[in-house]
Amino acid sequence: MKVACIRRHISSGSAFIGTGAVVLTDVSDYALMVGNPAKQKGWMCACGIQLVFKGNRAKCMACKRKYKKIGPEKIVEEHKKGAEVVPL
Repeated sequence: MKVACIRRHISSGSAFIGTGAVVLTDVSDYALMVGNPAKQKGWMCACGIQLVFKGNRAKCMACKRKYKKIGPEKIVEEHKKGAEVVPL
């Protein structure tokens, strides 16, 4: 896979970068980045399935992980702890 990164920070390893993408900006965890220059085209589950958000929440259709949007440029995976939903 060919990806060019120009002096920027890519997330801790959970971002999805398309083949041939030229990344010129910081990349959030779970972001799907494609193109030259790379632009965000959506969000991906850690298992590799594209997420569909309803409001600020999404649930992976394959592995059932749950995610919550924290502003326009960040999402977090959630898990249940008692009755409350807590970001990981």
